[in-house]
Formats: sequence, C-alpha cells, structure tokens
Amino acid sequence: MDLLIVIILTIYLIFFLYLYLYLFKKNKIKHHKSNAISISVLIAIRNESINIPRIFNQLNNQKYSGFEIVMVDDHSEDNTIEIVESKKKPYLKLYSLPENIKGKKNAILYGLRQCSGEWVVLTDADTEFSHNWLETLNSHMQQADILIAPVLIRKNIALNFLNIFETIDVVAMQLLSYATVKAGMPFLASGANMAIKKDLAIELYSRINTNICSGDDVFLLHEYLKMNNNVMFITHSEAFVYVRPQISWKDFLKQRIRWASKVKYYRNFSAIFFSWLIFLVHFLPIIYVILSFIFDFKLMLLLIMLLAKFIIDFIFILRGFRLFQYTVKMLWYFPIVWFIYFIYISFVPIIALFSKVNWKNRKWR
Repeated sequence: MDLLIVIILTIYLIFFLYLYLYLFKKNKIKHHKSNAISISVLIAIRNESINIPRIFNQLNNQKYSGFEIVMVDDHSEDNTIEIVESKKKPYLKLYSLPENIKGKKNAILYGLRQCSGEWVVLTDADTEFSHNWLETLNSHMQQADILIAPVLIRKNIALNFLNIFETIDVVAMQLLSYATVKAGMPFLASGANMAIKKDLAIELYSRINTNICSGDDVFLLHEYLKMNNNVMFITHSEAFVYVRPQISWKDFLKQRIRWASKVKYYRNFSAIFFSWLIFLVHFLPIIYVILSFIFDFKLMLLLIMLLAKFIIDFIFILRGFRLFQYTVKMLWYFPIVWFIYFIYISFVPIIALFSKVNWKNRKWR
C-alpha cells in the first residue's frame, strides 16, 4: 500500500507540475479583429421561463450583428415556448422536438440541422455574458475547428462557504481544461460556451449516444479528437460566460453527480487517465488512513506526499484565480476546501456510478 500511494501521488505531482508549466507557454495563435463569419447561437431549452428574458436581452445587446438565434424546446412543462414566441425577432428560430424524441443532445442535433450559420455557438439559457461575447468568439473562428471558452461562477455573489467551494471547484475544472488544451491533450469542455463549425458539429453529433443525459459537450470533443486536435481555449475576458451558483449543497451535489455519471462512458484516453488519477489521488489516502489503524503503514510518508500535493494544488488554483480574474481573498478558505475535496472526489463518482440522474423533472439511468 505504501508503494501504491507513492506511485499515484508521484504521477499526480509530475503531471500537474507539467500542466502548470504549460500555462506559461505563450500561445502561437494571435488574436484577430475582422473575421465576418455567420453565426448561429444554438440553445436547447426546457423549463427556462425564468431565464429566457435575460438571455434575449444579452443577445440583443451583442456588438456583433451577423448571427441568428436557434432555440429548440425539449418538451417544456412551463410557459417557455410562449415567452420565446412573444419576442418575435427576425433572427430568431424556435423549434420543438417531436413527441417521440427527448433530451438535450437530441435537441442540439435537431437544432444543428436548422442552423444557417457557418459556425454554431453553443450556450445555455441560464448564462450571462458581455456584449462583446460573440465578437470575441468570432475573432478566433478562423484559427481552430473547435473553440472552448470558460464557464465560471458569477463574481457578484454572497461569499458563503458553498459559493466559495463551488467557485474554487469550477476554477479548477476550467484551468484543467485550459492546461490540457495547451498541452495537446484536451478532454474537458462546456456546452455553455463553445463554438464549432456547423457541418463538423452535425457530423460529430450524429455519432454521439443521445441516451446519456449529460456530456453533450465532452462527447462532442472526444468524437472530434478521433479525427484531429485543432482545438483552442480562449482566455480573453470578453469570452467568459457566467452562471449563478447552486442555491444549496443538495443542488450542488445533484449537479456534480449528474456530471460524474457520464465518466463511465468515456473512451478518450486523456479523459479516462485524468478521471482515474484525480479519483485515486483523493480516494486512496482515505483508505490508507483507515487501514493504518490495522496495519503498520508509514503515515509520515503520506503526510509528506500530501504536503507536496497541497503546494502544487494551491499554486495551480492561484494561477486560475488570476487568469479568470477572481479575488484571491477566497483562497483563505482553500485549506478547508482542499481537505473536503478528499471526501467529495471520493464519493461523488461512486454515487454517480449506481444512482439514477434526475434532471429537469426527468430520470435518467
């Protein structure tokens, strides 16, 4: 067990130090200002009556004008459709999924076939972004096949422990996504802020398993990586998209369990490798400490390795806070968050493996 702990923690430290160094590597791709490309903003919607007015206001205020909005309703049970229809904009297209088809992936695939833009920007109805969002994405569209940009927790929120925990968690995920893209081994993406060539998107989505409730973003990326690796992560602040934090620990854990439920379907090497590595580096120390009451394990060795992990994790997340422009005073809570992470990362994937996912009044296996 001593040897196993040392091996797993050493691999973790080496890989995350490697990724951290990649964060300082200069991008070869330069920012351009004038690339007039037709864009379709595609949004799959279900029970979004609260969010529709805000997302429309933000899209109406975009500085970039060469876009259309394509919304596909996934059998909403509220008045979402009535609110969308009341907008009556010439650049708005609204579709409803046929009765025998359901799910976000199917809604996106259906919507892709209705898009007229050369590129498709994917987002969600509950997001917030600047008036330069589409223009910033557009300025990078001639430089890659897929654009990934951050989805972050809003900054003007109450600084309670749940919000701080979720902010640190999301910053860690987004920075890992950025670092792995730069290192040439991307595996994370968020469907709330990504862009892809329309014809390529249709080709890729037609291969994705639509019976999995989550993962419309990562499975699209993984399918693309079988063909090519021309992916770009945009760190320009005008490309950032924000979402509100979860209102309770129950909602937070339900969301994370839903996200974790897709891991068992991963076939991409980087995704499998990092998922197992992050799980084991948090799960094995717990098992090690428990077994140390029975066997003569070297706890001092574990403490030294964990101290090294704490240092690497802290400088990694500090880099993320600076890159995504968060106040670093939240990081006073980092030691507590770091400790809780061992329990959080150890048990959420296990629960996700055996539980059903309940999302927007639907149950998924």
